[in-house]
Amino acid sequence: MWDRYSTVARSYRLLRPIFTTAVDDEVIPQNPCKIKGAGDAKAAERPTSSVPQVQELTQAMPEHYRALVQFLVRSGIRIGEAAALQRKDSQPSSNAPTLAVWARIFKVRGVYELDTPKSEAGVRTIALPPRLVSIMSEHLDTYTKDDPGALIFTTRTGGVMLNNVQQMLRKALDHMGRIEVRAAHDFRHTAMTLAAESGASLPELKQQLGQSTTAAAEG
Repeated sequence: MWDRYSTVARSYRLLRPIFTTAVDDEVIPQNPCKIKGAGDAKAAERPTSSVPQVQELTQAMPEHYRALVQFLVRSGIRIGEAAALQRKDSQPSSNAPTLAVWARIFKVRGVYELDTPKSEAGVRTIALPPRLVSIMSEHLDTYTKDDPGALIFTTRTGGVMLNNVQQMLRKALDHMGRIEVRAAHDFRHTAMTLAAESGASLPELKQQLGQSTTAAAEG
């Protein structure tokens, strides 16, 4: 819905100077684009999910994706970064449980590619929230191969989970009536909100989310 509003605003901004030129050239008597603010694209407030909504979504997903839902919502990392995580990157059983984020997977012309995160700030080590430690440990024991280079989150057959999990998330969210949530993308905003409510500072939020600017972390 909001993408449609942004498109209309961009179109209005384009048309206004065209009609102004037409008036100057005496092609038309006056500029019809007179609505104040019509060319301003208003960004939609990103939807967040409550803890009960996250629990409902988790239970609606196939079992091998349930830890991923909790992980995305609690850690705030991008879905492409989560898809690239390997067993060696997660240390849930150490005295200070951490997660190393150093790569992302994305699809180009039907082929999955592995690359570094979107920005230098995206390469980071984050602390695992206490609630995630047991969830991650159980997932690793149940669904992840023993090889240190094995992907942590995969499809049921062990493949890259990006497309499959996003389809599953969309189906579950639509069933819940949450059509406004943009699947995994808006989980980052939920993670930021939960972390802020627990007392995380802005620099801590920037580091956790892999944001290079304060504006991005605040948005």
